[in-house]
Amino acid sequence: MRVLVDATGEVGQRAANILLAEERVEFIGVWKSTATKRTSRTGAASDVTGFDIAVSDSLEPRPDLVARCAVAGIPVVLWSDDAGIAPG
Repeated sequence: MRVLVDATGEVGQRAANILLAEERVEFIGVWKSTATKRTSRTGAASDVTGFDIAVSDSLEPRPDLVARCAVAGIPVVLWSDDAGIAPG
């Protein structure tokens, strides 16, 4: 599985590190990151092509990312610790 991560804060960075421990995750692309060091399993990403899923730690995901994923048919998962947000 190839995961696109929009890490806007510490939660996203921690999630990416946790995902790296998962054997089924082949590659993690960090959306529009200039600080991400490229390794065999991680790197910066500016295109959604080739990813299986996108995840974001932002309560207000980047419209450009959501739009590109929608066109490509890639699901976007949003993280939230806000008790006022109902699942579904």
